[in-house]
Amino acid sequence: MPDVSVIIPTYNRLSFLKTAIASCFEGNNGIDIEVVVVDDGSTDGTREWLKALQDTRIRPILQQHKGAQHARNAGLNASGGDAIKFLDDDDRLASGALTIEFETLRRKKVDLCYGHLKFVGDRTEDKVSYQKDTKDLISSIFLGEIYTQPHVFLFSSELLEDIVWNERLKYEQDKDFAIRVSANVKSFAIVDRVVGISNVHSGKRITTEKKLKDSVSDRCKIRIHLIERGVDELNSKDQLNVRRQKAAARGIWHSAYMMAVHDFRGFFNAWRKLKKIDPMFTPKRSDLFSKTVDSFFSPALTEFIKLPVRKLKRNK
Repeated sequence: MPDVSVIIPTYNRLSFLKTAIASCFEGNNGIDIEVVVVDDGSTDGTREWLKALQDTRIRPILQQHKGAQHARNAGLNASGGDAIKFLDDDDRLASGALTIEFETLRRKKVDLCYGHLKFVGDRTEDKVSYQKDTKDLISSIFLGEIYTQPHVFLFSSELLEDIVWNERLKYEQDKDFAIRVSANVKSFAIVDRVVGISNVHSGKRITTEKKLKDSVSDRCKIRIHLIERGVDELNSKDQLNVRRQKAAARGIWHSAYMMAVHDFRGFFNAWRKLKKIDPMFTPKRSDLFSKTVDSFFSPALTEFIKLPVRKLKRNK
């Protein structure tokens, strides 16, 4: 049984895939690693390359084109590690990070650990995004304080026994998975170093293309729905405390505010959902006018009054 299983779904990105696989072993000589590569129907030579591999640490799984989430679930079912790491084929792991993560998981006896994320590539300057050292993981995910790209987390295999990737979602799958996992987490730890490297490139990204086809309102509605589902799961486990209610409400407000100028009816529906979660919610405002209207009436009315001005600014 390996210490860590790294699951990589791939589709027609052989050059990226080779780099991703190599990163799993770089600087990680102290632990036993298997890389489960699930080829999702590639036609660019990826399958032939995988079949020709002589490295027993790499386990290819070949399937018809069914999507990345199906591939991740297939890899999860086939994995045998004590810990699980998900890695996209165009990203990579930081050298030696996997060993430190696994040692943290084992030493602290936690369900998962997470670390910082570095962005590199031809479309951005190299930049490290530091994760918050939070006391409550799901609250920070609701608030957008934690990046949810899959390779920032290392999960214990026991934690994922009853959790799978949602194959119906068009995008925001990472956030959906992170919310559902964190609703079941009893203990976690931060690794105070870069563990994942996200490659911002100009190549084809199926998820990004699907996002661009949908309106801002549609994208905001999905994010709001994911938070609602997280709240429902916490409630069903009697784990919905005041901190989490307030964090969920603020997370919904952020998306609802973005949606208001595009779809005010959608904003108002989101506002009603938010108030059911946290009846005392009031957004943080920087201008006196909004604060005044909020205090005498409601933030929903404030946004209705401000709507013509916001639309005018958007159209400039």
